Amino acid sequence: MIEATPSLTRLRALIGICVSFRGKNYTVIEILDHPLAMVMQAIDDANTPIQPDLHGHARRRGKETLLIQVMNNDGTSVHEDFLQLQLG
Repeated sequence: MIEATPSLTRLRALIGICVSFRGKNYTVIEILDHPLAMVMQAIDDANTPIQPDLHGHARRRGKETLLIQVMNNDGTSVHEDFLQLQLG
């Protein structure tokens, strides 16, 4: 099976789109170019973790962020996690 390598331009067009991954909904918020990865933020996450400030004091709750590799570690094929993403 031949798998096409997603281009950086095509991936950046996904910023702002809602995707589903392992039963949770996320919004694509950034595409990293090295290594090629997608950064996603949870939508409607009721159990947001408390984020500490620079001094370790709890200041606010933040949404879960997730980093999904686009290519596998040796760069020869698309990463299994990326293939599990469902648009919309």
